[in-house]
Amino acid sequence: MKSVSIKIKRCANNTRRNCVKSCMDVEFGNKNENARYIAYPCHGGPNQKFKYNSKTKQWIAKHSRKCMENINGRIYQKTCDTSKKTQKWMRRKGKWMSIHNKRCVFSEEYGNCDIPQLVTYPCKKKLSWNDMTSLVR
Repeated sequence: MKSVSIKIKRCANNTRRNCVKSCMDVEFGNKNENARYIAYPCHGGPNQKFKYNSKTKQWIAKHSRKCMENINGRIYQKTCDTSKKTQKWMRRKGKWMSIHNKRCVFSEEYGNCDIPQLVTYPCKKKLSWNDMTSLVR
C-alpha cells in the first residue's frame, strides 16, 4: 500500500467560493493514543501521510502506524484493532463514511479556531455553519 495525502477542501458558508486547500493531519505529529485528526495546511510531512487497507477498511497513519477511529463523532488516533467497527471506513458517493455510525467525515471549525477537527455528520445533512466540508481524496 502506498501512503497518500488526503486533501480537504474547506469552503466558507458551505459554498464553492473562498476555498482553502488543507490535508488530513494528526495534530502536532503526535504518535500517542487519542491524538486529534485535524484539517491543516498541506506540508507533506509523515503525519499527513496515510494508507488505506481495503481488506480491513482502516486508515493507518504513516508516522505512528495507528488507525483513524470515530469516537462519539470525533476522529482520533488509536492503536489498530481490526475487530473495532469504529476504525472501519468506506467510500460513499465521493465521501469517506464511518461504517460504525454511517456518518461522513467533515472538518469542523468553531468561530475563531484556526485548526478544525475532523468529525462525523450525517452524509446527506445540509450544513449551515461555516467551513464544514467533506473529506475528499
